[in-house]
Amino acid sequence: MNGLLFPHARQVVRIRRRRRPLAAKKWTEEIVYAVTDLPAEQASADEIASWARDHWKIKNCVHWIRDVVFGEDARTIRTRNTPAVMASLGDIVRGTLRLLGWVNTASARHAHTDPATILRLQGIT
Repeated sequence: MNGLLFPHARQVVRIRRRRRPLAAKKWTEEIVYAVTDLPAEQASADEIASWARDHWKIKNCVHWIRDVVFGEDARTIRTRNTPAVMASLGDIVRGTLRLLGWVNTASARHAHTDPATILRLQGIT
């Protein structure tokens, strides 16, 4: 690891990601690098790969729901602690929906905000 700009680096990992959005025909590839101060005895290549996958599980599960389902990126509120409060409320809603048995947060949100769906669930047509 000599010569890197990371003075305590012990390992450098090259990660190749391939993905294809559902509507696309072509695969895209991205290559990223990770640097760690853990020696190989403390973090094997398999462990580091697992940590990278776990990071993307969080990104895909939590952040995607925040950004797409709850529209966090489109919000225009920027004052004081309001963005953090709104994010916390979204997390509470997401957690509550999970506790109620909803697996798909987007469909759960739709079911609880669409007037026609609400009336149907209440037995009013």
